[in-house]
Amino acid sequence: AENGYQLIHITDYEWKHKQEIIKSIISSKLGCNKKIWARKCNAKKITDSKIIRDFLEKNHIQGYSPSSHYYGLYNNDNLFMVLTVGKNRFGSGLEIHRYATQNGITIVGGASKLLKYFIKDANPEKILTYCEIDKSNGNLYESLGFSRIKTTQPGYFWTNGNIILSRYKTQKKNLHKILPTFDPNLSETQNMKKWGYQQYWNCGNYVYCLDMKKGTP
Repeated sequence: AENGYQLIHITDYEWKHKQEIIKSIISSKLGCNKKIWARKCNAKKITDSKIIRDFLEKNHIQGYSPSSHYYGLYNNDNLFMVLTVGKNRFGSGLEIHRYATQNGITIVGGASKLLKYFIKDANPEKILTYCEIDKSNGNLYESLGFSRIKTTQPGYFWTNGNIILSRYKTQKKNLHKILPTFDPNLSETQNMKKWGYQQYWNCGNYVYCLDMKKGTP
C-alpha cells in the first residue's frame, strides 16, 4: 500500500463458493465492468427483506446481514445496487452493513446517489462503516466524504473446509451449540482444532465515519 499497490487476498473457500463475486471484484478494479450511469437509475426504499437477501447472497462476498434500513438503485425496474444500514454494533449512530452492486456491473455515481437518498430518508447524525483491507483500499468511502478514524487489528474465522464460522459465533460461550462435544476446560482454539477446524486470519479493517454535524457529502 505504501508503494501504491493494492494487494487482494482471495481464499480457496471464496474461489470455490463465491467465484462470480470474486471475478466481478477484480473486473471492477480493472475497469472492465459494464457501466450504468446513476442519473439513469431510481433510488427506492425496500421493505421486502427477501429481495435484499436474494441480491446479497448472489452479489456480496459476505452475503446477507439483517439490517433496519434497505435501499436499492433500479434501472428499468431491475435492481442493480443495494445499501443496507442498521444500528452500530459497537457504539452510537448507524452503521452501513452492506454496499453491493450486481456482478459485472459498475454504477457510476451509484454509491453517492444511494447514500444521499438514505441520509434524506433516515436523517442520521453519524454513520460508521467497516472496510475489509484484504479486498478494498477504502477509496470509495473517502470519495463519499467519510473520514478514516482507525485501523483494526487482524481478525479471524474458523473453517473445516466446508463451512466458515466467524470469531463471534465461536466465542467459548457458544461452542456447545456448534461442536459435537465441548470441553469447558479447553480454550476456544483447543476445542476448535480438536474438531478439525483451522484458523484463518484476515488483514483487519479500516473504520470510516461520516459525521453529519460537519456537513453532508
